[in-house]
Amino acid sequence: MLIKDGWHVQTQVLTDTATIGTVRDTLVAGFLETDASDMIMIDDDLTFPPDALQRLLAHDVDLVGGIYPFRSDAGGFAYGRLDDSLPDPDTGLLRVAVGLFTQEARDMPDGTRRLFSEDYSFCLRWGDLGGEVYADASLEFGHIGRKEFRRGSLAAYLNLTSAFPATSKDEQ
Repeated sequence: MLIKDGWHVQTQVLTDTATIGTVRDTLVAGFLETDASDMIMIDDDLTFPPDALQRLLAHDVDLVGGIYPFRSDAGGFAYGRLDDSLPDPDTGLLRVAVGLFTQEARDMPDGTRRLFSEDYSFCLRWGDLGGEVYADASLEFGHIGRKEFRRGSLAAYLNLTSAFPATSKDEQ
């Protein structure tokens, strides 16, 4: 659908790498060598509607992701709350504008005393630079494990009246 809408699309798949952080770093390095404006990271165990990528690209922000269900019969969704804010997306389906990477590389101090998974630390570092983290909570995902786990959208799950941009930390 993106190509049909006039987007130039390039895909890259990495396999046989033990750590997801290394995979993401390698993909970002390759992305920064192109003239592309946006990078979309997609985990291979997610399903989502055909228009999900267009919806992420339509948001006029630097960082926006979708929030998908846990691979568990117990329920719930994969997102973090690092403070009293609304949910931060995991990086399973995340759109990042090129400017975010160049600003992070230029302005981010090295190191932190808090340990987070690479998913949450990426969003936390962007927030530390004054960037906003958004989630399109209206997207509906499936998460594949021993079966496909589906729960509708996070917006419905949390009874949100506005799925975007109400999940911005600064619009509470």
